[in-house]
Amino acid sequence: MEYVIISCILLGILCFATLLFFEIKAFNRTGSAKFNFLTYLPYELNRFKRDQKYSYLYPAVQVTGSVFLAIPSFVFAIMVEQNGGSVIPCFVFAGVISLALITFNIVSFIKLSAFKLHMVFSTIFVTLTLALNALYMFFFTSDSFVFVKGAPSQNLQIVMFIILIIIMIFEFFLMINPTYKNWARMVKVDAETFNRPKKCYLAILEWGTLLNLFLSYVPILLIIYF
Repeated sequence: MEYVIISCILLGILCFATLLFFEIKAFNRTGSAKFNFLTYLPYELNRFKRDQKYSYLYPAVQVTGSVFLAIPSFVFAIMVEQNGGSVIPCFVFAGVISLALITFNIVSFIKLSAFKLHMVFSTIFVTLTLALNALYMFFFTSDSFVFVKGAPSQNLQIVMFIILIIIMIFEFFLMINPTYKNWARMVKVDAETFNRPKKCYLAILEWGTLLNLFLSYVPILLIIYF
């Protein structure tokens, strides 16, 4: 089962990386400005119906990547159950990861013309990712939680604690950065376009939270292989 987990994670990341490569390439080809993760939001890369010939291929790859990334958490829950561990928390992890992936997919389709709706799902996405890290911190550093290979060693718990603290600090920094006041400078140009500062912290928050979600697989991999 370890190979299923690592294979699905790699395939999921590969799907997202491939999707980003072609979407960024298409974005740079259609405008004078080059794509920048600090400026442009996920929905602005979405090529759905902009490239009619391959319109449905982009969301298909994104959904496929999301499914691949959701599978490892459920396989991990099964492995913990087989080892006599606490299976309910693990399925909660799997559910939160799946919901976070679904929410990111929704965020990547909601334009800023529906700003309030976009912000609602963006907030849910951030909250789910932060909740996942908090759950990891509570269970993965606990003596009562049974790991895949039995009782957790103190060294692994310490390493897990440090990694999770770093991940959570990263997410908190994305959330509480005081320069979010730059949102007020996002001026509506037309129905779908907003003028914004070069460093748009809404974009940084959404892309950074996606990176944080990918990093959340590190604790699972540590438990499986160490």
